[in-house]
Parts: sequence; structure tokens; C-alpha cells
Amino acid sequence: EATDNDPFLVKADHLFTGKHQLAGAYFWSDAVDGQLFLDPADIDFARRAIKTRQHNLNLHEYWILSPTKLNHARATYSRSAGDRHVTPDNVSLNDLGGRFSPLPEGPLMPPSVIVSGYFDARSAFGGPKTGNHYNLADTFSWTAGRHEFKFGVEGWLRRLFDVSTAPAMGGEWFFEGVSTTSSLADLMLGQVTRVNLGIQSYKSNNSWAFYWFAQDKFHVTRKLALTLGLRYELDTWPVHPLNELVAYRPGRQSSCVAQAPAGIVFPCDSGIPRAGIENDRNNFAPRFGVAYDLFGDGRTIVRTGYGISYSFSFFNALQDLQVSTPFAYSNTIRNTTLEDPYAPLGGSPFPFRKDPANLRFPAGSNYGFLSPDMRTGYVQQYNFSIQRQIGADWTMETAYVGNVGRKLMGRLDINSPLRTPDASATNINQRRPLWPNFQIMNERSGFVNSSYNALQARLEKRFSRGFTVLGSYTLGKWIDEASWYDETSLFPDQRNVRLNRGRGEQDQRQILTLSWVWELPGLSGRTGLRRTMLGGWSVNGIATFYAGQPLRIRSDRDNDFDSYPNGDRPDVSGDWKLSPNRSRDEVVQAWFNPGAFVPNRPGQLGNLGRNVVSGPGFKGVDLGVFKSFRITERHQVQFRAEAFNVFNWVNLGDPEVRISRATFGRITSTTVNTTASGPIRRESRIFQFGLKYVF
Repeated sequence: EATDNDPFLVKADHLFTGKHQLAGAYFWSDAVDGQLFLDPADIDFARRAIKTRQHNLNLHEYWILSPTKLNHARATYSRSAGDRHVTPDNVSLNDLGGRFSPLPEGPLMPPSVIVSGYFDARSAFGGPKTGNHYNLADTFSWTAGRHEFKFGVEGWLRRLFDVSTAPAMGGEWFFEGVSTTSSLADLMLGQVTRVNLGIQSYKSNNSWAFYWFAQDKFHVTRKLALTLGLRYELDTWPVHPLNELVAYRPGRQSSCVAQAPAGIVFPCDSGIPRAGIENDRNNFAPRFGVAYDLFGDGRTIVRTGYGISYSFSFFNALQDLQVSTPFAYSNTIRNTTLEDPYAPLGGSPFPFRKDPANLRFPAGSNYGFLSPDMRTGYVQQYNFSIQRQIGADWTMETAYVGNVGRKLMGRLDINSPLRTPDASATNINQRRPLWPNFQIMNERSGFVNSSYNALQARLEKRFSRGFTVLGSYTLGKWIDEASWYDETSLFPDQRNVRLNRGRGEQDQRQILTLSWVWELPGLSGRTGLRRTMLGGWSVNGIATFYAGQPLRIRSDRDNDFDSYPNGDRPDVSGDWKLSPNRSRDEVVQAWFNPGAFVPNRPGQLGNLGRNVVSGPGFKGVDLGVFKSFRITERHQVQFRAEAFNVFNWVNLGDPEVRISRATFGRITSTTVNTTASGPIRRESRIFQFGLKYVF
């Protein structure tokens, strides 16, 4: 289905008096996002259409109480409701020759088939999703002598309802060559390394938040200004309206759900909060800034600052405990067949109908929960800069900017298989410490640390004589243990996260941008056709150059037998670096030297570090030309011609990063993969034209 978006915006202002104003805006949109090659996949088998209707309502009140006092109150409401429809919705594994019956409950979902070293044909999450956000806030500003005070308070109510269909409902079927040493032969013989199973899940998250802040900008002298502030943030962990979530307390037996295995407890148990963990209530965030006029002439300013901000996780990252056994079914069957996939379980677990009065806990099921020690993550930000004005219009600035993140959320399988001398692909579950009661036990906790440090330079010519230009350059480095909230499968060792410390997923060492606006002389002394056609032109543009992002080089097989093949990194056996300045054909055929990598040895971790290799960079120039035709004093028409990647530079995508593929190291598209946004295609030249009527 095509990608489309139909937005609608209405704004209204009302002036009660010269000191009292009310402003409002309503935004509505219907959007459709058609997605192919899901997750990503090599075969365009399953597709997803995400249909969303968005409503945003904003009200702002501005009230000048006196020449030194201003109050700004606002109220906002946002609603997003839509559906994620996955097709084909009439195909199951049974239509492809398997015997997958009875099927998991819920809408029919297509199967995912992953044949290591050959191809992926994947499905995706679907189903309806609705979110409502309510916000009230007020900010009071007061100037008193050399002080500029600001005080504010803000409250949020967030509600999310999510009915998800999952790829596991069609079965995620992995063939990795465990039976025959060839994954393709395993597929032909129906020998399944593992299959992930699940059912439709129902998630409802309710959470509220409360913030306040106080700030004083103090002009100590004519040359020195200090900014001091303190902010408090309380974000409550989301709860379920019916308390349908689990918590984990090792060794404790639930008193309200007696049949639960030891360690699994619920909000109905004594001392267990409704969210499964206690709220973090000590989130105070101090900050300060210093600005100093070095020579007292207003042309050279030195600035430095420090501040703490809290990083509360979004709801998608906090739903594991609601889709966990016993409120949903989640299991991974290993070493089975397409002929009888349920055989290792002794029969089909379906139908799995949730009965709140008689919850079921099948042996070897998967669980998810939050660590009772989890706290709200925070980031410490710091900077130092020197700004110098050159002449009347030019400004130059150089800055050091950095931040460190602490207690950021990540997810680990705390029941991952132990590494033993007899480890193999056939005894993965038997090496789990809490098997057979538990299989995968995903725990979210605040163990992730990060750091970013950068040199930034900026040169600007302020708008004068019809021309302005801004150039900026950044040289930086981002390091962390995990760059996304859902990285369980990417850790090489679930018990040693330090092995995953390396460049962040979107680390770009160098970024250079240049933007400009040039208004051509208006020919004010001319009249008639010459002024109409030659006057009123303007040209703007932006040139962007940046280095490539890290590549996840991986073996693509579970060679270390820890059940997570995506975490297997290869061994480095030579020099993988190749010059990017070769001919384009040579670069496309081998972005790096594929012969420098070999699969990690059985039962062993590879010696390649995380995100060591970078992908291709990007360069592009976007250009716009505008011409205004004035009809009357209050009416004009503007013609717009815009070109994106105006020089049609070829920007290559990421190479194949799976060592098991025949195309390993080769570039086959202009698509780059980003952790947060998914695949992004680097487009060739695009032209667009438009007319704008201003009145």
C-alpha cells in the first residue's frame, strides 16, 4: 500500500486586551505508511500498512501581569489511533507444506522463515494501537533588578492501549544447519533449529508524571551572568487497569496465585507495587551556566554549563511484564520438525485462553519483567564555548560538548545458557540455570552507560544585504553498551555487558553542514515587466556531508551456543580495511575485505569488537529557488522550485554484514539501517514544484 499523509491545521488567536492573549491550534491528520521487506527481509513476502489518525489540540494563555511579570499557561491533548495490518492474512505454514495445527489464537499471521546464510522472509507486529496524552503546564517569568526568575510546573497523564499481533503467531521458523550442517538442507528436510510461538497480546499502560522547576539568571556584573536552576521530575512506572502484569522476586512464592512457580509474583501479593517496582522519587536535576564577556565589548563571549536531565523510557519498552506468561503465551521450541513442531512439548499448547481465575504456567515458558532495582536513567550534559564576533555581521564559535548517560535502560536474559565445556546446539535449554520452569527471562534494568564527546565549530554571517550563511562542523564520538531499548539478542555474553561496550549504533565521527539564503536585489528602481520578472527572486540551500555509521558485522549463526545468533561476532584474521577512494565498481564489490573475517569457533566468542567497521558516508546538496509575484499590497503568489540531491551524487548504502552470506561485504542498495528509525533509503535527485498564495 502506498505511503500517504493528509494533514489539516487550524489556528486561532484572541486578544482580550493588549496584555492578555489566548492562542489555540488544532491539528488533524490521516496517514498511511506502506512497508515492504519487513524487519528487514530479503524476500518481499509479508507487507504492513500502518494507518494512523492523529489529533492534537493546544491552548496557550499569555498574560502580562506587569512590566516585569509574565505568565504562560498551556493545555494540550494528543490522541493517536490506528491499525497495523499485516498481509498476507490468509496464509499459514500449513499452506506451505508444514503441519502447524492448531494455530495460535488471534488473526491469521504469515509465517517467518529464516534460513541462515541464504534468505530471510519475515513478518511484523500488527494490530490496533491507541494512545492518549493529557498535559497541563504553567510558567511564570519575573524580572527583578539584575535577576530573571522563572518558575514552572507541569503534569502529564499518559494512556496507551495496544492489541498486538506478533510474528510468533505465524511462527518464526529458524533453520541454522544444526541437523545437517547446511541450513538450506535443514529447510528441505524440515529440520527446525528453533521456532518462536506466541499469541495475540493485550496491553494497557496508564502513567502520570509531575515536574517542577525554578531558575534564576543573575547578571552579576556587566560582564558576567550566571544561570542557576533546579528541576524535579517524577515519572511513574505504567500500571495495568486490571493489574495484569508480573514481577520477579527470586525464591518468593505468590500467595494470591498459588500455582505460579517460585519467584513469579503479582500486584496482588503483599509488598508488590501495581507497576511491579517502586517509583523513583529522587529525580532532582540541578543545572548551571556561566556567560562571561571576556573584554567587556560584547564581541568575545565565553560560556560554560552543566546540567542533569532524566531519561524516562517510552511505553513500548515497558510492556514485557504485560505480555509475559501467564497473561500471554510465549515459548521457543528447539530442535523440532515441520512435520510435528509441537512434539518437544508433548502436544500443542493451543488454545491458550487466559482465565484470570485460573492462570496457567506451562513449563519452559518465557517471561519478562522489570528489575526491582531499576531507577530512572539520567544524562549529565556539559559544555564550554568561545564565541567571537568578526566585523559587523560575522560570528565564529568553537565549543566542546559532552554528555554521559547513567542507569539507562537495557534488557538481558538472566536465564541465558551457561557456558560449559560440553555446550552444544542441542543442550541450550538444559544449560539454563532455572530450566525447566523457565526458559527466556528478559529483565529490564538500568545497567547501560553511555558517553558522547565532541568538538563543534560554527561560522555564521547574519542576514544583511540580502544574504546569510551558516556553516557548522562536528567531530565527535559516541560510546555505549546498548543504543536501543531492545538489544537482548545483540549482546555476545548476557552475563558480561562490558563486552558490548563500543561505538554507539548511530555514531558519526564527522558532520559538516553549510546552509545559505540569498535574496537577489529587488530592482526597486525598475518598473513594469522587468521588475515583475527579474525582481523578487531568492535562492536557498543546504549542503550536508557526514561519515558513515557503524556496521554490525556478525557470524549470523549461534556458534557460541548461547541461543542468540545475532550476538555472535566473527574472529578477525587479517586487515579488513580497504580504501574508499577506489573505483565505484571496486567499492561496491567489497566495501571492506571480507576475507579478513572468519566465523567464531564453536562454543567461543569472536574477537571482533562492537561496531568497529563503518559504512559509507553521505554527501548531498539541496537547492531551492523562489519567486514572489506581488498582486496587491496584501496579496502575493510565490513560485517554488526545489531540488533534493541536486547534483545527483550516488550515496551507497550499507554492505552485507552477515558473514554467512555469499554477498558478505558487498553493497547491493542505497539503503542504510538505523537502530531507531529502521531502514532509510538514500534517494537520487528529486525535483518538486509548487505555488503558494499569501494573503
